[in-house]
Amino acid sequence: PGPYSWSCLGSGGGVDVACSAPYLEPAPVVDLKINGSDGPLTVNRNSNLNITWGAIPNAATCTGTGNNWNGAKSTLSGNDNLAATAASLYTLTCTNSQGISASDAISVILQPTLKICLTQCDSNLELTSPFNMVQGSSQDIRACYNDATTCTDPTGNVTSTATWNENGGSNVVTLTNTDPKTVNANQSGSESISATYSGSTQTKDITVTCTDAGACS
Repeated sequence: PGPYSWSCLGSGGGVDVACSAPYLEPAPVVDLKINGSDGPLTVNRNSNLNITWGAIPNAATCTGTGNNWNGAKSTLSGNDNLAATAASLYTLTCTNSQGISASDAISVILQPTLKICLTQCDSNLELTSPFNMVQGSSQDIRACYNDATTCTDPTGNVTSTATWNENGGSNVVTLTNTDPKTVNANQSGSESISATYSGSTQTKDITVTCTDAGACS
């Protein structure tokens, strides 16, 4: 038993036998952690990832892979910090002097957030609060649920499945259509609208002004 590979040679009908047992070095023992966890982790985009590991027994070399974390790593220990800019699988693989490897991996995904974007999910324009409109005008909007922090990702359009509300109880604005949703500025004043999806709610205030007193009256 043990990390040995027996090799025997016989002579004279096997009367004289010589055996040897070359030593096989144990595989490295790798224990990777991110933010003190074995994962999987769900974090906000651009939040800090603290990647740590202790001394790796039996390791001659170590290599890391993952978003912004590729390359040689210390066999003694490590403590790296980087921003979570993309979902990724972080893996630390270590190899002993005889080429035997072991690894540990942690999956990191980004937490989706709900945004109300002007026109498209990747328009680079988010509905501000307050959002100013002229009486009689309209604005197309979309509810977007993805891991981008602003309206820069074309995926995650949940406009038709989100729950929309006009929260003021007045007729300052009305919401029509399905996808895109349309905000209609009916009369001067302020009113809030909201979109809810997957437990998240975004509320925006709309301020409607009149530029022609005669026409608006």
